Amino acid sequence: MAILQIINFIDLFFLLPLFIIGIISSYTDIKYNKIFNSLIIIGLLYGFWIIIVLLLQNIFLLHEAANFVYIGKVFLNAFLALLVGYFLWHQKYWSAGDAKLFTVYALLLPLKFYDKSYFDYFPSFNLIINLFFPVIIVLSLYSLKDFFSSLFERLTKKNIFFKQISIREHYFNAIKELKKIGTLLINFIFFIIIIQTILFSFRIIAGQTIDLHPFLLYLIIIFLVEKINKWQNKIKGLTSIIYAISFIYIFYLIIQFDFTTLLGLARMALIFLIFINLVRHFLDHYINRKEIGSVLLKDLQKGTLIHQEDLNNLISSLNEKEKEALNWIGAEGISEEQILIIKHKFKTSQNNEIRFYKTFPFAPYMLLASIISILTQSSFLAWINIM
Repeated sequence: MAILQIINFIDLFFLLPLFIIGIISSYTDIKYNKIFNSLIIIGLLYGFWIIIVLLLQNIFLLHEAANFVYIGKVFLNAFLALLVGYFLWHQKYWSAGDAKLFTVYALLLPLKFYDKSYFDYFPSFNLIINLFFPVIIVLSLYSLKDFFSSLFERLTKKNIFFKQISIREHYFNAIKELKKIGTLLINFIFFIIIIQTILFSFRIIAGQTIDLHPFLLYLIIIFLVEKINKWQNKIKGLTSIIYAISFIYIFYLIIQFDFTTLLGLARMALIFLIFINLVRHFLDHYINRKEIGSVLLKDLQKGTLIHQEDLNNLISSLNEKEKEALNWIGAEGISEEQILIIKHKFKTSQNNEIRFYKTFPFAPYMLLASIISILTQSSFLAWINIM
């Protein structure tokens, strides 16, 4: 088999423990919703130990400069994986356990398995792509199935065709949706301008060109749009500045008769709007129907991911000191100290129900991502380029 031809004896010292850790962490993540720190520590210690052994071997026996460069790349890749994992944890995309497990994978997976889609300095970015693509695909399939099931249920109800919605209500709903789409469009154009300016400045200063894959560009803008929505509510005048810059840029393209750039921007914006509105509509519909449970306030436990709306309602009833204590709730859920504050504050409402998000096991998908990387030596981005 082709895969056996690229795996050598040294690779097994990395791949075997990687798969053992991956299988165990997948089991504990599914069964207990937890990745144990002891497993992470074992993986990190083993990874550093085997790399140090190879480093000493090169110092005293082999004396090959290329090996020093390779080991330096491994450590840099693992360090950047730790930073990226921390960033994703801080942004609540995954838990601290997922972030630490990702660092273990970055340390143990040999760099040769990124060769066909190599990101300089941080090749393990392929792992993130190969992780999130299957997650998005699986959730999208589940959401589509649930959407059509709920649609069928509604169609089979006799009174569905007798519901009357006034023209006035249709009008206001349409205006509301158009405002949302318009805001997304303007924010998208604004961030395209900012990113292009940064890339152009880097090319002038450093003399190097950075070509962003369109998928990476969309990911960056999606993240920035999420943030700008919060900033716009806090910073006065920010919305006006964004609108002014975006409209000036569009007007400049028009007076320059640069319709090629204008049409390209319109195409990208259309893809962005379809992705944001259509995919999110299905995912939100599925999550709100299938991935939300409820629990009595008195039964609230450590690690519960409280529904954002219910969490906001709870926080609004707290004093400033209590609000500060609940200011940060990570992707791993609420802490015991925070639970005590809530239960003490709402001790007369212990039988009230509170909604929570069901946890999602990332560890099995991280194992799958490593297998995809080993088999293809690439990522889903390369497949998109082929398409």
